[in-house]
Amino acid sequence: MIHLLQNFSRVIFLGFIATYILNLQARTQSPIPPLKKPDHERLFIEQLNIQLKKDFSLDFQWDTREKESFQGDKKERKKGNNQQTKVTKKPPQTVGEAKVAALLEERRKWLAKNKKDKVLAKKSSSSWMNEKKGQQTRWVENTQKLEKKLIQKKKEILDLWHREKLKLKKNLPALKEDLTNLSDFQKETISVTEAQSDASQSISENKTKELDSLKLDYNILSPSFRLPIRSQGKRSTCSAFAAVRAMEILAYPQVGEKDLSEQFFYYASKPKCQKSPCSKKGSWPLNGFRFRIPSEDHCPYTQMDKQNNETHIPLAPSCKLGQAKVQSFSKLKSRQEIQTAIREGKPVIGGFRLNDAFFENEGYVFLNGEPDEFRILSPSRHAAGHALVLVGVMDLPQKLWAKQGKHCTVVANSWGEGWGLGGHACVSDGWFDQYRYQFPFLSVDRVSFE
Repeated sequence: MIHLLQNFSRVIFLGFIATYILNLQARTQSPIPPLKKPDHERLFIEQLNIQLKKDFSLDFQWDTREKESFQGDKKERKKGNNQQTKVTKKPPQTVGEAKVAALLEERRKWLAKNKKDKVLAKKSSSSWMNEKKGQQTRWVENTQKLEKKLIQKKKEILDLWHREKLKLKKNLPALKEDLTNLSDFQKETISVTEAQSDASQSISENKTKELDSLKLDYNILSPSFRLPIRSQGKRSTCSAFAAVRAMEILAYPQVGEKDLSEQFFYYASKPKCQKSPCSKKGSWPLNGFRFRIPSEDHCPYTQMDKQNNETHIPLAPSCKLGQAKVQSFSKLKSRQEIQTAIREGKPVIGGFRLNDAFFENEGYVFLNGEPDEFRILSPSRHAAGHALVLVGVMDLPQKLWAKQGKHCTVVANSWGEGWGLGGHACVSDGWFDQYRYQFPFLSVDRVSFE
C-alpha cells in the first residue's frame, strides 16, 4: 500500500512539473516564428501605419497575416497527393501465417512496453527533469537574444533611411533638373475618362467585413522589398530604372535576385542615340523591350552624365552579352486595370508629373490642397515628370476616402533609400488620378532568362 502511494505521489509530481514547463513555453513562445533578419516589407507597412495614425488620427492596421489563398494552395496540393495514392488490398492470410503474425505482434507489444517502462524510469530521475528545465531555459534565452538582435537591426535600418533622406533633401534641386516630359516619348494618349476609374469598383464585396473591423487588406509584390533600391544619380534614366526593376521583380520567384543593366536598357530605349551621340534626355521603355538585357557586371551603370552623349556610346563589347528579355507586356489605361494587374502579380511601369508632396514624403503621397490638385493637369502644366514601378495596392481607412480615394498604390523609386520609406511610398488614388500622364502604363507580364 505504501509502495502504491509513493508511485501515485511521484506521478502527480511529474505531472505538475510537465504542466509548469508547457505553460512556461506557451507564455514565452511568440505566435509568429522569429525572423533571422528584418522583413523590409513588414517594416514599410509598420512605419506607414504609424505615420498615417500620427498625421490623420486614425485607428486601423493592415492585416499582415498569411493570405488565405496560399493556405488554400497547400490544402489543394495535399488533397491532390492523397488522391494520387493507390491502396492495394493484401491477399487473405493462411492459418500458419496468422499464427506467425500473432506471435510477432505479441513480441512487438512486449518490446514496446519494455521500452516505455525504461523511458518512464528515466523520466522519474531528477537528472531528466533538470535536463528539460535546462533546455527550456536555453530556448527562452536564445529567443530573447534573437529578438534583441532584430530590434537592433531594425533600428539600424531606420537610422540608415533617415540619413539617406537628409542626403536626398540636399540633392533635390539637381533631381528636379533631371526630370523630363515623358509625353515626348509616347505618341499614344488616352482621355481623362479612360484614365480614371470608379474607386468603388476596386474593392470587392468580400473585403467589406475587413474594412469594418479596421483590418485593411493589401497586395504587394514582395520581391520589390527584397531587391536593393537603386539610384539613377544625376541622369534622366528613370524609365530605364523602372523597367529593369519590373523585370527583376517578375523574375525573382524563378531565378532569384538579378542585377540587370540600366545602362544598356537606357541605350536600347533610345534608338536615335545608338549610332551617334545625342543630347535629348529621357526615354520610355517600349523600344528597350525589343532587346535582351545584360547583367550590371557586363554593362555597368554610370551615375554622371556625359556631355552631349546621353547613351554613353560606344558601349563596351560585354554589353552585348544579353541575359534577360521581356517576352510579353500589356498596355493599361485605367487605374482599375493597373491595380488589377498588380494584384495578379505583374509590376507596372508608369509616369507621373510631380508636386512637392512627392519630393518630400514620409511613406505616403496624398493630395494636400494645392490648387492644381482639384482638376486634371493639362499637358502643358507641370510637364516635367518621372517614371516609377508600381508594386502594390493597399486599402485606405474609410475616413480618407472622400479626399484620397479607397486605395493607395505602392511605388518603388530610383532615388535611393532616402525617398519615402526606404525607397518605397504609397500614392493615393486621388493623387494618382491628378498627376498621372495621360498615356497607357505598361505591365511586364513575362520575362525570359538565358
